[in-house]
Amino acid sequence: MARAVFKILRTLQLLVKLRIYTSFPFTPIWCTKLAVKIKKEIKEFVDERDWDQFHTPKNLSMALSVEASELLEIFQWQKADEFKSATEKQKEMIKDEIADIFYYLVRISEKLNINIEEALLNKMKKNKEKYPKESVKGKAIKN
Repeated sequence: MARAVFKILRTLQLLVKLRIYTSFPFTPIWCTKLAVKIKKEIKEFVDERDWDQFHTPKNLSMALSVEASELLEIFQWQKADEFKSATEKQKEMIKDEIADIFYYLVRISEKLNINIEEALLNKMKKNKEKYPKESVKGKAIKN
């Protein structure tokens, strides 16, 4: 349990550094309760509809791709900084698509028994090695 809480805190620290998550204060108990609440909400939703039978990694990956495309569609044909003046309706649409993407990520990770926090931190470590800040800072390049 303590190890799981530590992983969640490390992930939150990373998200704060990346300016993705900025809500304060947070405590290990709150973080754990939030993760449990999200997984419980998703499980109840799926179970009530008897959809688990359809949630194979292939189907979930396809659905995730569709949702990511729906998010992309919101920004399609916008000028570079047009997102800064998004309407409330557009912001709500963006939130909905991000939530759908998150939903499918949680479902896939559960199906494949993948710890999302651990996977993210491991991938970030690989990215730091692949893209050392000394050689890529301020450059939009892909190795």
